[in-house]
Order: sequence, then C-alpha cells, then structure tokens
Amino acid sequence: MPAIKKCFCCSLETGTKIIGYMQVIFGTILVIAVLIYMSMLVYLKNEVVILTKLNSEAMNATEADVDEEVASQKIAFAYVMLALIIILVYVLFSALMGALLLAGVYKRKLNYVKWWIRIKTSLILIATGWLLLQLLLLLYGMDANLTKSILSLVYDGCLVLVVNSYYDEESEKPSIEFLGGDGLPPPAYC
Repeated sequence: MPAIKKCFCCSLETGTKIIGYMQVIFGTILVIAVLIYMSMLVYLKNEVVILTKLNSEAMNATEADVDEEVASQKIAFAYVMLALIIILVYVLFSALMGALLLAGVYKRKLNYVKWWIRIKTSLILIATGWLLLQLLLLLYGMDANLTKSILSLVYDGCLVLVVNSYYDEESEKPSIEFLGGDGLPPPAYC
C-alpha cells in the first residue's frame, strides 16, 4: 500500500488521533441523534395512526380501506425503525472503532491499529460491492446516488492511507521489548 509522510500539515500520529477522535465524537453525536429520532417516531406512531383513520373516514372510506391504510402505515413504520436500528448499529460500531484506534495510538498497541485497518478495509470492500450494485441498478434504469458512494469510498480510502502509513512508520521503530528499560538496545553478549 502506498505510504505518505504527513497528514496535511501535521504528523501521521496526530492525523491518526484526529481520525480516531472524529469517529468517536461524530459516532456519539449520531448515536444520540438516531436514538432521539427513534423515540420521536415511537411517540408519534399512535398519532399517525389516529390521523390516518380520521383522514380515511373524512374521505368516506370503508372500514376495510381504513384498516388497510393503517396496516400499510404500520408496515412503513416497521421498515423505518429497522433502517434506523441498522444505522444505529453502524454509527455505534464507528464510534467503537474510533476508540479502538485511539487506544492503539495512545497505548502504542499497534495490534489495535492493525485491526482498525483490517476492519475499515473490509468495510471499504463491502462499500465497493454496494457501489457495483448501484451501477447495476443504474443500467436497469433505477435511480442511484453514485456521487455519495464514490465520495464515501474516497474519504474512507484516505483515512486508511493515513492510518496505514502511521502503522508502517511505527512498526519500523524498535519495540520497547527489544530496547532495554533505559531505551538502549541490550548488550551484544546476551
């Protein structure tokens, strides 16, 4: 993988810390936002059902039509809640990944950083598959938002490039186990 020497105008370590903090902060904010949105939807679900019944009755719909409309509203609610649960799991996972990256940088545990790189690379591969699926849907005339997917892939690729360069830079340094307690290599006669 190509390596870079600096992350914009700061060191790779600082850039990696910024990436970790961004993931933790934005992940936490998004978790809170999704939980608030989910609670609002649950709170408003009964009002939507009541409004649907009143609207259908005002249009002189039969009771079967009203029940069908209420059932379709409940199914739509279930789909929205399922999507929000998936988003919640994803942003929570993102925040935990940021914490893993920060723990790896601050505690000098390169294994944590390596796992972050592996997981993020796997997510990039999954996103690439999603992009290919969107391209296939585009061939069949279905609308697909390719710009968002491509920008997300490029952004994630840049993050992995910075963190991988940091990992390579740190793994080239001698480890604390190799160096003695005073920071010097052990004597040659050992």
